[in-house]
Amino acid sequence: INFVNIAYMIAQSLGLDRGEW
Repeated sequence: INFVNIAYMIAQSLGLDRGEW
């Protein structure tokens, strides 16, 4: 796990489906 994965999981939990990761 790296910070990118963490940030992605946080975004998912917030309902933000961002395709920039």
